[in-house]
Amino acid sequence: MTPSPKASPDGDNKILYLGKEYNTTDPDFLTTIRTAKSAEINRLRIAALNSAKTAAIAEIETERDKDPKITDPEIETELNKATPKPIDGTTIKN
Repeated sequence: MTPSPKASPDGDNKILYLGKEYNTTDPDFLTTIRTAKSAEINRLRIAALNSAKTAAIAEIETERDKDPKITDPEIETELNKATPKPIDGTTIKN
């Protein structure tokens, strides 16, 4: 939730919003405040999405690390036979 604008402590026609002072007599005052609020909401949403993404990646990596590792050399050899090897250009001759 974004903070509400606060009246300037000087008592003049200004308010403080998100650390910036805005003059209420400015003809574009409402548009400026709406733009600032929209930008702040977008910033907060992006931060929340990035946080959720980081948490999800960490959870997936934790679960992936729980998978049993293949330690039997015979099974590992058979799996390596079934996995195609990349061609690096040195194994194919004209």
